[in-house]
This record gives sequence, structure tokens and C-alpha cells, in this order.
Amino acid sequence: NVAGMNQVLKVLSEVGIQKIMFSSTASLYGNNCIDKPVTEDTLLDPVNPYAETKLMGERMIYWMANRYDWKYVIFRYFNVAGAEMDASNGLRVKNPTHIIPNINKTALGQNDSLKIFGDDYDTRDGSCIRDYIYVLDLA
Repeated sequence: NVAGMNQVLKVLSEVGIQKIMFSSTASLYGNNCIDKPVTEDTLLDPVNPYAETKLMGERMIYWMANRYDWKYVIFRYFNVAGAEMDASNGLRVKNPTHIIPNINKTALGQNDSLKIFGDDYDTRDGSCIRDYIYVLDLA
């Protein structure tokens, strides 16, 4: 992510484009958003190398914007899911831990059962409520 962002920013600068929209990740918040709403002031605490690279990308944009008076917007998405209907793209992981591929594997009979983790949330059955954004809506 970092090398790619560096190249994108370099090319944008070379061709005179001064506006950028960046798809980041809500994993930048780490555990700081588990039991409270996320605001612009929520402390960043990346939880994995992927989140660290996204944070570095955001910082690189910020530096370029301040140096060259660029305009930018950064989206930090939670729970992006989905793929093309013809399966030409999408998450391909041998042993997925994400819920959507596991739902699919269970529906196809490749898993014996679907495991839902977490039973101490303030919901009727104790499981987490999540909203998802469809990847093509995002695109």
C-alpha cells in the first residue's frame, strides 16, 4: 500500500491533479470503536500491518495536501463485502475468517456449520449487529 500510494501521489503531482479521494479502513481505530461511536476525534490505534499501511497512506496524502494545497477526502470503511456476480473479483482466501466467505462456504456445504463469535453484546441473542457496504456500491 505504501509504495503504491507513493507512486500514485508522484504521478498526480506530475500531471497536475490536486484532488484525491482515498479508500482507507476503519481498522485504523483498533479497539477504540468497540463500545462507543466513532467521531473525528476517535484515537487512531492501527491493529495490524494492513491498517498501518493505510494510515501511512493517509499521512502521505496529508503531507502532499499541506505542501501543495491539494484537496482530499478520506473514507474509512467498516465491513466492505461482496464481489462481481461473475466472480471476476472478490476476496479469495484459502481459509477465510471473514463472515461473508464463511456464509458462502456453509451454504455450498463446504462447512458443516457457520460459527458466529461473540455472545455478550447487548442484543436479543448476544451476537454482534453489523452493517455492510457492498463493494460495487463503494466502487
